Amino acid sequence: MISKKAIKYCMERNYFRDGVFEVDGETSYNCHSLMTQIFSDLKLQFNSTEELVEFIHNQQIIILLTSCSKLIQNHSDEFGTLLKKLIDQTEHLRIIIVYEQQNLKISGHSLTNKVHVQPLRKQMACKFLRSYDKNGEIFGETENDQLLDNKIFEHQLSNSQLLDIFNLLKSNKSWNDITSIFQKQKNDSEDPSDYKQHI
Repeated sequence: MISKKAIKYCMERNYFRDGVFEVDGETSYNCHSLMTQIFSDLKLQFNSTEELVEFIHNQQIIILLTSCSKLIQNHSDEFGTLLKKLIDQTEHLRIIIVYEQQNLKISGHSLTNKVHVQPLRKQMACKFLRSYDKNGEIFGETENDQLLDNKIFEHQLSNSQLLDIFNLLKSNKSWNDITSIFQKQKNDSEDPSDYKQHI
């Protein structure tokens, strides 16, 4: 949700005349596969970072990297080197990293304009959760107050956590099941957005 709004904001104001691109890093297990994803999303028939740098050297482009938490955690040094190369060797390229955890650290690179987005408050979280139910299959005529009675809303929830909750509800998990999963991960000090590990 945040990434879509960021893209829309940039496009409406023509801040980056040569393109605004979202790159989903969820399936990227290393930086090579991330670059392959970037080539694909930018519709470029390239095989190397050097080719990309040469092509976009003077272009005004912004790349929005999403769902790359595991890649950064597992390959911080490699990711930092790649990021530095892309930024240092181009004139106008900007990269926004949408990262759910607060302690974002990328080796060898200092981040500018780091913004921590707070989790949603109860009423807004409920509204976002309902927005995923386009056809009213899950919630139907259920009032917001009834949804807010569920203990899961005692926690502040991020957008990705709400989407995970919605997907669990679609798979016929009960509210009690979902709350238990959330609480277990919180107690284990794991990333509470990754519910599926405990299903």
